[in-house]
Amino acid sequence: MDYKLFVIFIIALNMRQIFGAFQYPAVKRDDSFSKDYFGTTVKDPYQWLEFPDTDETKRFVTDQNGVTKPYVETNPYRKEITKNFEDLYNYPKYGIPSKKGTKYYYSANSGLQNQNIIYSTESLQSAEEPKLFLDPNLLSSDGTTSLQFTSFSKDGKFCAYGISKGGSDWITIKIKDTETLADLTDELKKIKFSSTSWTHDNLGFFYAQYDEYDGTGEGTDPEPPKNQKLFYHKVGTLQTADIMITKFVDKPDWLIGTPVVSDDGKYVHIFPQEGTSTSAWYYAKLVTPVTAELTFTAVKDKSDGEYYYVTSDDNLVYLRTNKNALKFRVVRVDLDKPDEANWENIVPEHAISVLNDAVAVANDYLAVVYMRDVVQIIEIHNLNDGRYLWDIDTPIGTVGGLSGDRDGKELFYKMTSFLNPGIIYRYDFNTNPNTISVFKSSVIAGLDTSEFETNQVFYASKDGKVKVPMFLVHRKNIKLDGSNPTLLYAYGGFNINIQPGFDPLGTFFIKHLNGIYAVANIRGG
Repeated sequence: MDYKLFVIFIIALNMRQIFGAFQYPAVKRDDSFSKDYFGTTVKDPYQWLEFPDTDETKRFVTDQNGVTKPYVETNPYRKEITKNFEDLYNYPKYGIPSKKGTKYYYSANSGLQNQNIIYSTESLQSAEEPKLFLDPNLLSSDGTTSLQFTSFSKDGKFCAYGISKGGSDWITIKIKDTETLADLTDELKKIKFSSTSWTHDNLGFFYAQYDEYDGTGEGTDPEPPKNQKLFYHKVGTLQTADIMITKFVDKPDWLIGTPVVSDDGKYVHIFPQEGTSTSAWYYAKLVTPVTAELTFTAVKDKSDGEYYYVTSDDNLVYLRTNKNALKFRVVRVDLDKPDEANWENIVPEHAISVLNDAVAVANDYLAVVYMRDVVQIIEIHNLNDGRYLWDIDTPIGTVGGLSGDRDGKELFYKMTSFLNPGIIYRYDFNTNPNTISVFKSSVIAGLDTSEFETNQVFYASKDGKVKVPMFLVHRKNIKLDGSNPTLLYAYGGFNINIQPGFDPLGTFFIKHLNGIYAVANIRGG
């Protein structure tokens, strides 16, 4: 389609024309409602909209749709725009593989499937077609049941997986036999914001549950649930027989989240949160089989930093944390003397770069992802003393996750950028020298990325003290003289930095509108 047609369409959306043609419905404003926040009274005149099932809220939604739908549905360019967007979304997508037991598992999507399908294979180098393991698209006839996570037992015999219905945060956990592909009769409910972590005897797993919850479970409850507790489920038993492992009676708002069984299977760690990304840190020594409540010891009994488990060697625990390190570091903590004064810096905080991720792999190696000016790189360090060893040669872009194990010899990582929808690489520690190969690559039919380019520029912040990075994506040889349509995107919340990643909207804009797609990397607050 000629991009000039799209320009005409955009011009047609002139704000004066829109507001001149639309009759916006009256919306009730209730100034009587207010709430006290730490001594400050805040009025919330539209608080009534927080109850989605009331007739009043349903009428509001109907009235809003009555304004926008007739305009959108009668637009003469809608079909062409939809077709071009669909073409940019319709490309094969792949997830990073991981090895569980003797098999590799990874997700794949042919292009426009509602959900990614999980496949298994004995070998990534085999010419044999992978086997279908779990297709979430078949979980319900109406397509509203979604797969939230998968979690495999240590021996790979079982897979616990969480599903939710209708977009709800509430999860039901089921268990699949990985050989027969049959679901067991186990079914766990009242679960929210938690996955599972298996004990190494393969008998069961830990998970967090709101066992006192009595709401609808449909995501429409105005108040969050309270009193999340840690439970242990033994495979083949009813949920009513699950063992309550620990609870925090004096902390009803604490979110225990997903527990972590240490890599050596000797400890279970939990990192409770209360409304922020910071967390506390507790651990318990495991006695298997698990038959009773465990005694937890607090390393941090207050939320004073972010703690992400990396690996363990018996009582030595490796964590990635921003405690006293705004740009994160990797520390080693001896559980026999866990006071912070005794923590060892394995990978100290970098002067400039942010340490985004760390994975222990191939026995004594530590793969570290650093971000500098919103571009990521991968370094390999010695796990025991933190020494920098070498860089992994990566294209400019974003590292979309790492996958590796201490007892394995390979590391998987995915690279994306504004013009690259995704390439998954396999780094082999078994070869000398180490080798890099492509596992899967996503290619969009009809999109010649060589016609476009990405440049990073810097501009001064309002006070002039900071140079803020910004990416510009556009056709090659375009004149940056202010005559081209520009789409500027910026996001500044929740400490999130928008990193280079493929965006069909931006690609649509530069391909069909001859535009400039600008992504300003403002600081996330």
